Amino acid sequence: MSDTNNRHDNVASASSTANRDLTLRAMTLGDLQDVARVFDEVWPQAAPLTGTPMAYELARYFVLEYMRSATASCVAVTADGEFAGVTLARIDGQPLAFPQTEGMLGDLRQIIDENPIAKMMRSGFDHFRATDHQLELRSGVGQSTQAELLLFMVNPAVKGHGVGGALWNALLQGFRANGVHAFYLHTDTSCDYTYYEHHGLQRVAERLRADHPEDNGRADGIRDDMFVYRGEVPAV
Repeated sequence: MSDTNNRHDNVASASSTANRDLTLRAMTLGDLQDVARVFDEVWPQAAPLTGTPMAYELARYFVLEYMRSATASCVAVTADGEFAGVTLARIDGQPLAFPQTEGMLGDLRQIIDENPIAKMMRSGFDHFRATDHQLELRSGVGQSTQAELLLFMVNPAVKGHGVGGALWNALLQGFRANGVHAFYLHTDTSCDYTYYEHHGLQRVAERLRADHPEDNGRADGIRDDMFVYRGEVPAV
């Protein structure tokens, strides 16, 4: 496990600090519980799963899906040890940071699928991710970039204290250190997607819910507008 941790210090230096109250370091599997807990707060499951143990298991599954292709990570922690936020990224040509996740996903999928409602929610997430991938392919953004931002999340309990900015700057610093000139990301209307526009990223593809009425008849239909953004990595 220490070898895995060392491999993906390419986004955050373990000794770096965003400010006097925040520390940035690479994510470990030991952080999964906190990341999943906050993921469940930021993107909660609908009733009747809201706030249930199964909702947490779904959040853990979703986070593991992002971790599965990650080669780099950064976790922000406050001075009192509270989890403040995370980024997960994939850089072309880099080894996987969490190769253990494939087996973990299989085990967790079996647990989730024993609950019919949870299974439907998982199916919806998988459908969303597959549609994301199709949108990416149609945009061709992967041909002109060297990295993808997979997950960018800030703990709502510490918003307004510079956590997002610190994580963003660390992400760009890590990209520069690894020769990344451009990157892309997926987002949707369940997120503050204007954040990326504020930072100069360009929307290169979109899928608007209003254009897909067929989703209304699907239990796992997509309920948000979906976007792909492309950004250049500043030289300094």
